[in-house]
Amino acid sequence: MRQKLIAVDIDDVLSSQVDALIDFVAQHYDLELTVDNFKAPGDYWTYFEQLPGLDPELSVKIFQSFLDTEKPFDQVISPEAIQTIRYLQEKDYGLEVITSRGLQWQVGTEAWLEKHLPNVFNNVHFVELWNKDNTKATKAMICQKIGAGYLIDDNAEHCNLADEAGVQALLFGEWGWNMFQTVRPGVRRVLDWKAVR
Repeated sequence: MRQKLIAVDIDDVLSSQVDALIDFVAQHYDLELTVDNFKAPGDYWTYFEQLPGLDPELSVKIFQSFLDTEKPFDQVISPEAIQTIRYLQEKDYGLEVITSRGLQWQVGTEAWLEKHLPNVFNNVHFVELWNKDNTKATKAMICQKIGAGYLIDDNAEHCNLADEAGVQALLFGEWGWNMFQTVRPGVRRVLDWKAVR
């Protein structure tokens, strides 16, 4: 009998956008960022456009350049994430991706997922949330629609909405955009993929 369906986010959950951005900045801007730059408190929706320690205009320029060069497709999935995802698949959990990446990233994202984790995810759902006024769907709504019992995400807002909708939310990682956010009692914080497992 199939276990509950697990919905998984990509950026800074399945793979590290932070690491890719640090490498990109070092290569193209001759600046040195570290993981600690991403521990300062900040708003999820504008975090990468207002990197702590950098001029706001430069932050916007850097992040837009990062996206324009499609560097997110160079993100690496850690061996620990791959092992845990494979373990969950072997335990007969259904796995689907729910990402806030825009539809312009669909083909590249699906190819990237198939390259790194072939034949794992049943579906990839793109929920365009970069424009916060877009209220057509939330990740919680997608979880309900597909019957997901779990959501693994690094955004406290997504996790709180999922919890309200009766979906077990795992708030992933310790980042400046999620460490200081208030979460509902049902949301579980998980540091890494070992904790997910």
